Amino acid sequence: MQMEGSVIVMSNSTGDLLFYSNGCYIAKKDHEMMFNGDSLGMGLLETSFCETGGNPITQGIMALPVPLDSNRYYMFYTDLNSAYEYPTGLYFPLAPLNLYYCIIDMSSNNGQGSITLKNQVIVADTLARGMIQATRNNNGIDWWIVMPESHSNCYYTIRLNKNGIDTIFKQCIGEIWGDRDATGQAVFSTNGKIYSRSNYFNGLNIFDFNASTGILSNPKHITFGQDTFYWSGAAFSPNSRFLYITAYRKVFQFDVNSLDIGASKVLIAELNTPAEIDFNTSFNQALLAPDGNIYIGGTNTHTYLHIIQNPNCKGTDCNLVQYALEMPCLLYTSDAADERSSVDLGGRRIIKKKK
Repeated sequence: MQMEGSVIVMSNSTGDLLFYSNGCYIAKKDHEMMFNGDSLGMGLLETSFCETGGNPITQGIMALPVPLDSNRYYMFYTDLNSAYEYPTGLYFPLAPLNLYYCIIDMSSNNGQGSITLKNQVIVADTLARGMIQATRNNNGIDWWIVMPESHSNCYYTIRLNKNGIDTIFKQCIGEIWGDRDATGQAVFSTNGKIYSRSNYFNGLNIFDFNASTGILSNPKHITFGQDTFYWSGAAFSPNSRFLYITAYRKVFQFDVNSLDIGASKVLIAELNTPAEIDFNTSFNQALLAPDGNIYIGGTNTHTYLHIIQNPNCKGTDCNLVQYALEMPCLLYTSDAADERSSVDLGGRRIIKKKK
C-alpha cells in the first residue's frame, strides 16, 4: 500500500495488527485487501490520487472501535474534489465535500474481517483539508469525533455509541481559518478536556472541550512569527498539562494549565541534523504513543524519528532526543517516473499521474 498524507493502523489490545488504510482501500494484517475494502476513495481521490499514494490530506482518516463491541470498528474518511475555482488567489482548489464512514467487522471472513457497510455520508459540506480527531465521552464508552469546516470557524461534532452515530451538530467558535489549512495538526489532550488545532498560517487555537456534551468553549488564539514554522505538528503530554508544537526547525512547549498559555511558551529544541544525513529535515507531525513517549516525524528522505522521552516534565527536562530512532525504511519516498507529475498540497509534494 502506498501512503501519502493520511493513514490509520488498527491493532487489538495486545498490539497485534488488524487492518490499515490510506483512505482508498483497507488492507488486512496479511497486507491483502480486506473483503469489500475497495473503492473508498471518492471524487479526485479515486481518479488522481488513489493509484499513487492515497488520501494526500493530513489526518484525513480516523478509525475507532465500536463501544462495547470487540469486533466492529468505524472508519471515518473524506473524499477530495474541486471545491473552489482555480486560480482565484486560493492556496489550493481541492477540498473534501463529504465525510463518510464504513463499518469493519473483524468476526467475519474467518477472523480476517470484512467491510459490512461503506461510503455512508455523515456530513455533506465543504470541509477542512483533514484534521479529523476523536476523544472519549465522559462516560468512558462513547466517542466524540470533531471535523472542521472549510474557510470558517465552524466544527462538526459527531457522537459514536454502541448503536452507531446518534448525534451530529455544528458549532462556530474562535478564529476563522483561511484557505491555507492543509498543513498542521489537530489533537485532543489525553484527558479529553482540551482540543487544539494549529498550523503555520492560522496559528495555535486551543479550546476547552466538554466531553459530556461535545461542546467547544473558551477559545484561545496564539500566533507565531512568520519565520518560525511551515511544517508543524502537535501532541499533548500524557498528563495533559503540556502541549508540544513542532515548528519547522523548532519545538515549543506550552503549559495549558497556565493563566496565560501564550506566555508559557518554551523553546525546547532547535533542529541539529547530523552530518551523515544527506538532506536537511524538519520537525513535522507528532504523536503520543502508548509507551508514554512523543514521536516526531520529519520531511525529506531519511530514516529517523525524534523522541520526547519525558513529555510530562517542564521545559527542556522533557528530554527531546533528535534522530533517536532509526526506522527500517525511508520515511519519505517519491516516484520520479516520467508519466507522473507533482503538485503541492500544503507544502507536501504529491505525485500524480498525468492525464
